[in-house]
Amino acid sequence: MKKFLILFIIFISISRLFSLEFDENIEFRYDPKDLHGKAGKIEKDANGDACAVLRVETDAQSEIFLTDVDVIKKEKKADGIYYFYISFRERYVKFTSSGYLPLTYKFQKKMESKNVYVVTLKTLEESIELTTFPIKIKVIPENAKVSIDGKEVDFSQTVKTAKGKHTLDIEKIGYEPVRNEIITVDDDNIYFEFSLKKAENVPLIIRTEPYGAEIFIDDVKLKGI
Repeated sequence: MKKFLILFIIFISISRLFSLEFDENIEFRYDPKDLHGKAGKIEKDANGDACAVLRVETDAQSEIFLTDVDVIKKEKKADGIYYFYISFRERYVKFTSSGYLPLTYKFQKKMESKNVYVVTLKTLEESIELTTFPIKIKVIPENAKVSIDGKEVDFSQTVKTAKGKHTLDIEKIGYEPVRNEIITVDDDNIYFEFSLKKAENVPLIIRTEPYGAEIFIDDVKLKGI
């Protein structure tokens, strides 16, 4: 049986995976209308002085924490809105959240006890870069269907996929389908070679117009559909 070769030469661009990040351009302002530091129970720091309050407003999807400071009390009012009661003497604070790089912030001005200060903590767009595959392909026979992870590949465009394990499928009518796992990593040039074999007992479907025409193959009469 004649074998056909499909040659894949995949040159993989270098990619790096980063955690998500907070925007360093933080808005910090005093809100005289917010009375969380003055109404109700007055929270006090380790020195017995009334706390200042940070109202953190963020679009982060995971919970926000403050580290490197003594948080006397924390309240979550709604999605993305937190109140932190801390000493008004604090000059720095570190914001942390699962999946994000921690961000240390220096307060733009000295805080006062019982006052509420608003911090707008925005996140940067996801910085995960997809590995780019400029794929060179030669298919014999031509016009085989090639899919990566179930998605048909258009070789007129650059294929993008994350590094790791992927499933490669090759289909061509009259040939046995090929399924293979490919592994993509940084700093590698990967070469794939596959042999397509002629399929045995391939179903033959013949449709006739008008319906019911007589069909002969090698002098054997067949029935059309």
